[in-house]
Amino acid sequence: MRLLKKHSQSKKNLREVLSSLERSPLFAQQAWSLVGSPQFTTAAVQAKSTRIDTMARGAVGRPKKDGDHTRKPRKKKDKNAPKRALSAFMFFSNDIRETVKKEMPELQFLEISSEIGRRWKKITEDERRPYDELAAADKRRYQEEKEDYVPDPSFETTKGSRKKKDPNAPKRALSAYFFFCNDIRQEVRDENPNKKITEIATLLAERWRALPEKKRTKYNKQHDEAKIKYQREMDIYNSRGAVEQEEEEHEEEEHDDVDDEDDDDE
Repeated sequence: MRLLKKHSQSKKNLREVLSSLERSPLFAQQAWSLVGSPQFTTAAVQAKSTRIDTMARGAVGRPKKDGDHTRKPRKKKDKNAPKRALSAFMFFSNDIRETVKKEMPELQFLEISSEIGRRWKKITEDERRPYDELAAADKRRYQEEKEDYVPDPSFETTKGSRKKKDPNAPKRALSAYFFFCNDIRQEVRDENPNKKITEIATLLAERWRALPEKKRTKYNKQHDEAKIKYQREMDIYNSRGAVEQEEEEHEEEEHDDVDDEDDDDE
């Protein structure tokens, strides 16, 4: 009887300790599954704790491989670089996350993400369409901002043999949607001073979708004119490049001829 009481008290004390510790969800799940099992001992739980904490902290204490003695410094990011476009799922996730939290307050962060993923899989094509449109609009926004973005040299990195963009190359023509955004963006910002950039982008996309075809004519015309101008500038730009290349090739040929003459003299 005394042994049972001692075992029960040990379990109670351990439960109190576990509930007061801020551990990872993985640790809590594994530890509670151990409590009450036939193999339950304090030493077993402590051993499990050590293993799980090691996993949760990114395998701290694991044997290091050759060349793995120092952690590489995290690459700095240019805060002025365009923000990457959000996917349709991310727009959906941002839209319903607070709803899921209110409906299921007992869920942990990872469990909330899993629930959002489950709901995403179950929505219909019609329900998904607005998020696809938002993602498409945000992708255009990112591409457009990337066109105008001049990287800070201190953040530039060379990836393979990627061709550098010529800063003198003509800028691509804006789409009708972006002419519309440029037209009303400040107005939307003034009306919604507390909104984030992504939320402003969402409002702009909603207004564009609601804009009658007749009122889009103005922006379609601006796009057509910009496209003609871009093509004209590209023709000039490409012709200059061809002339410069021809001159370089001509200089190389003359240089080769001089070298050949020198060889003949010898």
